[in-house]
Amino acid sequence: MKKTIIITLTILLITVSFSSIFEDTFKKALNYSWNGEYEKAEEIFKDLMETYRTVDVVIAYSNMLAWQEKYQQALSVLYQFEEENNDIKANKAKIYFWMGNFSKSYELYDELLNSGYEIEQNFKDFYNWYQEVIKPYGSYNGVIQEVEKLIDNGDEEKAEYLLEQLSKYFVNDKKISIKMAEVYAEKGDYPSAIGFLEAIEPKDCEVYIKMFEINYEAKNFDDAYQNYSDIQETCVNKVEFTTEELNFISWYEDFMKDYENYTAAILEANEFARNEEYKKAEEIYQNLLKYYTTEELIIGYSNVLIWQEKYQLAIIFLNSRKTISNNIKAQLGKAYEASGNYEKAYYTYSELKESNYELTEEQKEFIRLYEKYYLD
Repeated sequence: MKKTIIITLTILLITVSFSSIFEDTFKKALNYSWNGEYEKAEEIFKDLMETYRTVDVVIAYSNMLAWQEKYQQALSVLYQFEEENNDIKANKAKIYFWMGNFSKSYELYDELLNSGYEIEQNFKDFYNWYQEVIKPYGSYNGVIQEVEKLIDNGDEEKAEYLLEQLSKYFVNDKKISIKMAEVYAEKGDYPSAIGFLEAIEPKDCEVYIKMFEINYEAKNFDDAYQNYSDIQETCVNKVEFTTEELNFISWYEDFMKDYENYTAAILEANEFARNEEYKKAEEIYQNLLKYYTTEELIIGYSNVLIWQEKYQLAIIFLNSRKTISNNIKAQLGKAYEASGNYEKAYYTYSELKESNYELTEEQKEFIRLYEKYYLD
């Protein structure tokens, strides 16, 4: 009897001793993992996996690998655990989530929830998001296809909503950013559209092509030509451009070779105009007007025409562009006034006044004098 008690106590002491060693070793591995000392942690975990392949060890080891983005190794560790265990399955789901395999992660969480297993709140949120956003369309690509249909049908609001929902988990996704750019371009918000594309890193051929298309459509021609240059440097396969786009590229390379950009060209034109070198100024303005429609350019060219007493040309030119802005409409009034057509000038200025446009003191005085001498 005494011998039996001694043997039993010895076994208990050995068990307690081994348990204590395991706890200390496991804590050491965890601490190394949390402190980012992965090599030291991995060395200990490999030993533990040989001797103590418990659920806790398997999960901790797989997490340590996943934190280093060694996702396939992490999953391999989990799949080596032969017993059916929901904690192991939950960790598989978590690692699939971390690696961006949302469909597989959702599938495992669905099994866990249906079995009554409680998952963490942030993964519940993911599960609910997947059910609401992805499930109705079958897959991520299904949502993208739906977005394309909505854009084609003019429903940018629904398309934008779906893309915003996708971006909650597909962060910095190139395909989503391109589609968001298309939605905003359709709405005419070109700066926002380009902003989505600018945020994509690294940029590839597809991104530069989309940037060219949107900048060209927005008449951001300096940026469009830069995008064209990027396409030539980046794209391996030949990119097809429309005849109109090719004409623009040819014009830009021919005319802009003497200037850094639009700003430099118009500054030179303005300088020629101030120095009364009207022919030189007119040549630059006319070239720029082939593509650019900025207010500054339109007013600058019309001033050159007025200063050369080409009043009718200035009036015809401004009449075709007066809807662009009230400043251009005011410039039209100036051309009428300079040409001696005071009635047209008066009614042009009066319409601007009624629309709460801020007239100059000279324009206000013109209205006052016209009403005094012609209408009284």
